Amino acid sequence: MAEAKMDEFVFVLIAGLIIIIVMLLMWGVPTQTQVPVVSPDSQSLTINKGSSEKFILKINVTSEKVTLTPKGTIKDWISFSNNDFDSSGLSNIEVTVSVPYGTTEMEYSGSIEVESAEGGKVVVPLTVTVISSSTKKSTETPQTHYLGDFTVTYASGSETLKSVSNVEVRKSTSEDKRVSLSGRIEGDMSIVTDGFITIDVLYTNKEGNLVVKLNDNVIFNQKVLFIR
Repeated sequence: MAEAKMDEFVFVLIAGLIIIIVMLLMWGVPTQTQVPVVSPDSQSLTINKGSSEKFILKINVTSEKVTLTPKGTIKDWISFSNNDFDSSGLSNIEVTVSVPYGTTEMEYSGSIEVESAEGGKVVVPLTVTVISSSTKKSTETPQTHYLGDFTVTYASGSETLKSVSNVEVRKSTSEDKRVSLSGRIEGDMSIVTDGFITIDVLYTNKEGNLVVKLNDNVIFNQKVLFIR
């Protein structure tokens, strides 16, 4: 009786090995060039809450499709300049990590999985330390320089060129609702030292990127988080 059970076990073991061999023959094993080589192999960032940081992932692989997948508690903070792309060598992918305003100040861990369609996969650990702007220490060293006679002239003040509220932007296969604003600086452009655009997002479904153009140049193109 014991011998019969042993024979049955051996039969099951052999059947399992045959199934594994058949699966390998059907789907194959990724070659060395189909396994992604990624640099850096890990990344650590320190980001103010409500701000974002970018870094470049260098991915060297030959594949019909390369997929990047964020993992962990910070997966919703991560976006990529390109994804699900074919590759025949080195690709530089810009990774953006955006920390929501209400995030607790602490260290968060996650990862980015880089996987080829042929089965090669690499995991890049990602650590994000969230701080407030007041806790970020300055690395500047004060210096004293003695100057000769000089004259200082300046102009101060600011001007709002355009302001709107309750604006809705939509983009789908059946709808393309955009918003265009224009403003004109009437004063002397030589005294203009700075300018900025402020957009408060009250709601977003996070399905697409918010694209902002200035003089037909894209100055912002990424997913945003709404104000809670």
